[in-house]
Amino acid sequence: MKSATGRAPDICLLDLGQPALTRLGLGWEKVVEDFVNELAKRHPEVPVLAVTQDTYIQRRLEKILRQGKKTRPRSTVIIRTTNNPIEVDPPIAITSQTEASFAVVTGATSDAIAALSEAARGSSDLVLAGFLRKEIGSIRRASSMPCGLADAYNFLCEAVGQAQAEAFLDRRSRATFITPISIAIDSGVAGTERSRLVVARDAVNKAFDVLDKDTPVGSFLDSLIDSVLRKSSWTVVAFASETDLLLGERRLCSDPENGTLMRKRLDKGQVALVSAQNLGLELSKIEASGNKNSWKRLMLVAPSIEWLSATLVRAWLPEELYVLCERNLASRMGQTLGRLAEHPSLSGAEALAQRLKQVRDAANKEIEARAVQTLDLELDERPITTTSESVIDLTEDDGDEDGGTKLSIGLTSGRQMRARPFSVLVRYNKNAEFNPFERALAKDLKAGDTVVVPDSEFESEVRAVVPIKVLAEGWLDVYHATVQASLAQVPGDSLSAKTRWIHGKIQSFGARTQSQQAVAGWLKVEEYKQLPPDQRQPHAPQALREFNAFMQALSVPEQLSEKMWQVGIQQLRINRRRAGLRMGQAFVSVLVDPHGTASGLGPEVREGIAQLTKRAVEHLDEVSDLKMIEAR
Repeated sequence: MKSATGRAPDICLLDLGQPALTRLGLGWEKVVEDFVNELAKRHPEVPVLAVTQDTYIQRRLEKILRQGKKTRPRSTVIIRTTNNPIEVDPPIAITSQTEASFAVVTGATSDAIAALSEAARGSSDLVLAGFLRKEIGSIRRASSMPCGLADAYNFLCEAVGQAQAEAFLDRRSRATFITPISIAIDSGVAGTERSRLVVARDAVNKAFDVLDKDTPVGSFLDSLIDSVLRKSSWTVVAFASETDLLLGERRLCSDPENGTLMRKRLDKGQVALVSAQNLGLELSKIEASGNKNSWKRLMLVAPSIEWLSATLVRAWLPEELYVLCERNLASRMGQTLGRLAEHPSLSGAEALAQRLKQVRDAANKEIEARAVQTLDLELDERPITTTSESVIDLTEDDGDEDGGTKLSIGLTSGRQMRARPFSVLVRYNKNAEFNPFERALAKDLKAGDTVVVPDSEFESEVRAVVPIKVLAEGWLDVYHATVQASLAQVPGDSLSAKTRWIHGKIQSFGARTQSQQAVAGWLKVEEYKQLPPDQRQPHAPQALREFNAFMQALSVPEQLSEKMWQVGIQQLRINRRRAGLRMGQAFVSVLVDPHGTASGLGPEVREGIAQLTKRAVEHLDEVSDLKMIEAR
């Protein structure tokens, strides 16, 4: 800063690379914001140059620098293909046509990542928020391992020793995540902030119950290898680290069905397993060889955004690029690559921008296809029936009491389905590379689309293979805890006063509830929590519109309220359950995201789900026409 005898600085350089961020600590945003504000007061004319390699930090810096400014900070993207900052970097010359495809999984780990993100966004403690965001990366690494944590520990102890195994798994352990969150909960934080932390803690616990047995990525990897081994062309499979490579090779080569064939393909040099560190050397060797056209595909297993970006700027890549990762990470990849593709700095690199756009579009398409709720599943025997309907009505018990707009979907078999425009159905894509079952909204269907028909006959056959019930009690507890925690922030010194305030608020949000007594019943959750779990009922609004207004009045995050409604409240209203809607909320996740749904379950359930996909093909029907039925 300026002294009595000195002069003002010419420029301010903000170095926010990883070493600098480590020194600043988890509360770096507050430190940087205070510094920038002080600089603006003393030397408003001094330009600020900020340097970072992280797109999240870039967005946060833009917000900080824009405060009090009328102009938006300019940004420049510099892409280098070498690691030496002194050498002249060769120009990027895209020479190969590469088609990218994504295979994403969700499951309990995706729920945990979403809950951690929501808790960080709503935290008043910047250090805690920084920790939560940091741990999102750690839990993503844990969920992206090629096998479960228990198997990984046992194998690594034999292969590399206990010390190295524990060092690798230390940042992937349950205690590393849970302890700081529990300390924050016990520190006296209240209201919605506490509710978010409780949900995050429970979601992380649930995720590790799954990860101890298997990971969604590892489960999906098994099925993808079937596709690789069926083809005569050659494949490079790349893992995030040397340890992941070690675990992945063990899993693929010890598989009872494909292990022997995988080992033969490896020995013949027709499949290459490498780590991210050595992928560049492997691709350069293939490119320089005389048989590079035989290597048709590159599969990246759980890549980071940085690793994927570094791969995409290579001049030559195989014709097919497959990215296997967790759904939240794929969403970030799509957003980041989309921004890069549109950035003015890359406007002259048309081939590179085109490649980035194609990868972005592939990511977004797969994200939409797998956007299903993750449900808790448990075996539950049910009697088998053989009934079938000419009309499959998915609207009878969806919580919209006044009818609302409906969609009549005509099928080539002569049957009809009735659904809300935003009802979730399963569309069958016969051209899909991996899983042909995709999530689709009823309003997005068109004539010629093929869908799975969720009639009673289909449900009976499903239950013969994978008998399922939805465990809603846990989410009902979350609902009651959320209402109780949020109630403390509602204006009013008594329950009656709070009831009147909420009643007026939900009506301003479009709710049709006229009775304050009904609202008071929703708020007495402390009484309901004293009942045994099997006797608790969802004392909540009957219709979705009123429920959303109630949650909005309590400032409950939309994602959390949606999960409580679909998985907790609706599922416990058993007197209104029918096969169609039950399929719509439970079996969709099994078909569309089998690896995320079943990664923590036993092999017999996975075998049942594999049979389910075969049975589902027998219940396909083609859409012939769609008609909108307006509410009267």
